[in-house]
Amino acid sequence: MSRSADRHAAPGAKGAVLQHEKMGGPFTPAAKRALFEASRRARIEDAPELRTDHLLLGLLDVPDSAAAQLLAEFGIPEAREHLIAAFRAVDRRGGLSDSDLDALAGLGIEVETIVERVEENLGANALSATRTGRRRGWPAPGRGMVAFSRDMYRTIHSAVIEMKETRSKNVGPEHLLLALLQRPGIVSEVLADYELTYPEARRYLAAHA
Repeated sequence: MSRSADRHAAPGAKGAVLQHEKMGGPFTPAAKRALFEASRRARIEDAPELRTDHLLLGLLDVPDSAAAQLLAEFGIPEAREHLIAAFRAVDRRGGLSDSDLDALAGLGIEVETIVERVEENLGANALSATRTGRRRGWPAPGRGMVAFSRDMYRTIHSAVIEMKETRSKNVGPEHLLLALLQRPGIVSEVLADYELTYPEARRYLAAHA
């Protein structure tokens, strides 16, 4: 594991988030709006928990932020429907990303074939978290919000680290976006298709600070 990945590992992510709040380091109003927009998106989908893909869409719904400006620079708002389609495809496969599919294909496992056979027997989207009602995360951190997935809490923990490294007082949307880009998964993979990566985001934000 790289040093960058190791410093963002978060076995105690929930505690880190709560401790951040106790120490007087709240999220900015824009970051809170992004989180609530993400929660609203999860409710629209009837998702059992708030995932990182919901957070990215929530960031897109807060246009007056550094994160939104960065996303616009790479054409992400115009690709919103493509992003949603990609996230739905991952959910249909039970959360497996394209890199997961490639790794399994190397072992001779064709995930798409398995998904199709499961759906033939159990119906469309049989492996989707919405259908199965899977919930592996923790309770919601705020009133009116959907429960966070484990990966969401780890992402928030990474955002707190990004805040500290940029010597900011509060977690803003830009820190949430950097955390999404830094962590492996569907969000960073999809954004990489648009050449938006963690190093590119850090350079852009530093230049427009």
